[in-house]
Amino acid sequence: MKKGKHSSGNARDISNSRDIYSNSQNVSRDIYSSTKRKKKKRGFDRFLRVFFVIETLILIACIIYIGTMQLLPASYIVALVIIVALFCGMQMFLKLKKSRRGLRRVLSLILSVVMLCVTFYCVGMLGVIHDSVKTVTGDDLEVAPNAAKVAEEPFIVYLSGSDTRNYSEIPEKGLSDVNMVVAVDPVNHKMLMINTPRDYYVALYGDSNKMDKLTHAGNFGVECSMQTLEALYDIEFNYYAKINFKSVVDIVDALGGIKVNSELAFSSRHSLSEKTYSFVVGENELNGDAALAFVRERESFAAGDRQRGKNQQLVISAIVDKAISPAILNISKFKEVLSAVTSNTKTNISSDAITALFRMQLADMSGWDIQSISVDGTGSSRSTYTVSSRVYVMIPDEETVNEAKTALAAYK
Repeated sequence: MKKGKHSSGNARDISNSRDIYSNSQNVSRDIYSSTKRKKKKRGFDRFLRVFFVIETLILIACIIYIGTMQLLPASYIVALVIIVALFCGMQMFLKLKKSRRGLRRVLSLILSVVMLCVTFYCVGMLGVIHDSVKTVTGDDLEVAPNAAKVAEEPFIVYLSGSDTRNYSEIPEKGLSDVNMVVAVDPVNHKMLMINTPRDYYVALYGDSNKMDKLTHAGNFGVECSMQTLEALYDIEFNYYAKINFKSVVDIVDALGGIKVNSELAFSSRHSLSEKTYSFVVGENELNGDAALAFVRERESFAAGDRQRGKNQQLVISAIVDKAISPAILNISKFKEVLSAVTSNTKTNISSDAITALFRMQLADMSGWDIQSISVDGTGSSRSTYTVSSRVYVMIPDEETVNEAKTALAAYK
């Protein structure tokens, strides 16, 4: 009996030992798992801290870089600094908050990734604008002699449309089919466009001994066209910009098309396309090719070149409206538009002037009041400075010219 009891006791002892050993193993595993989880959490926390420090440095560097580009108004830079400060504060709040640490870590990481993505997007867009401005400007050309403080005072630009087709470069000399005086008041966001018909009988270089068609002034260079119009309207140009047929197509297509309200219904086909376009009275949606057909047509109108000038003004206004709209606020669209402008424009407007205009528009995102005027005249036949035989010309209507002078006086 004693032996049986002894055996039974030994069995219980062995069972108890096994239970103790099993419990100790479970406790060890729990401690190991808990330690492992804590190590993972501490490792993730260290990663977040390092990531946060690196991100903060990146954000500060981006703000400094944006400031050096001088594209944004001072108020925007201050706003960026405040946003970064709030972001850092939010990160610290999530870091110090004791409850729901897992959720805190996830929110912190998501916030950081979103902030970096937005920052890189903005820096990329501003970088594209900055590089394109440097490309489009005439910094490698003669400096504009009458340069203006374009964000603070009115200035006047001569917009010349060269009679060229597929040239990869805009020539220095050639017939000027478009002769637009564009006066800009940046303070009041007003713009005045005056179209002068290509056949206007005017004094080249302002010399009354050299009477000729305005379009022929382009054969002597942009300076001759500018001086001729300066004498006609009693103004001084601050800058010029030259475009050609290809410019219209590329710029309108890059903008994703434009909407133009036509005064007349007509059909047109330009020399670069085999397609005939029909335009209706009222709103017309135009791609680049259709826009060129719209601005080139004159034979369909009783007013001829006068109506063509009005149509050109309509397209320019539509381009301006689309260019300042939110529709192009993405990097790919910006690249297309700026590439089209840089590839098809020759100007003596400095990069600093364009940057100042861009900064001004951002500071005041209001629209522009655009007014259009077309001077008139009477058809006649005269000999000209460049053509000895008699050719068609348009004798200026002094009344309409004086109306244009009066309107331009507000921009001097």
